[in-house]
Amino acid sequence: MALNVYQTADPSSAFSKDGTFSNPLSVALNGSLGDVYEQRLYVRNDDVARVYTDITVTPIDGGDDIVDGSTGFSWKVLSGDQKPLEEQWDLQTAGAGVNLGNLTDTNTYLPFWIRVQVPEGADVTSYQGVKLQVEATES
Repeated sequence: MALNVYQTADPSSAFSKDGTFSNPLSVALNGSLGDVYEQRLYVRNDDVARVYTDITVTPIDGGDDIVDGSTGFSWKVLSGDQKPLEEQWDLQTAGAGVNLGNLTDTNTYLPFWIRVQVPEGADVTSYQGVKLQVEATES
């Protein structure tokens, strides 16, 4: 699949894929007080010979139970270019995917937002298992 996640709308800002850690998405949060991290990211098609429809992005837990909100940790995604309001985040289910639409060229970057939240009193630790899974129909 020629879909990648990018930090900015720039082809040189692609995050690494499949655990290579050459340019991983890294998030640092203050667990003693509880903290929230929000960032706009992009999905782009980097192959001119392919078209993608029904593109979805889903945070996938690596086994630490930090995505679905059940332990106070959560990862949420929402589509769109504008920063979501708190009310919009409240309506989104932690760990649920979001549909971004279609990509028919290599010039378009589809924006989406991630929100990572840690609860107050969280232990200092490092998690490396969460992935942003991108799925689509390719033609």
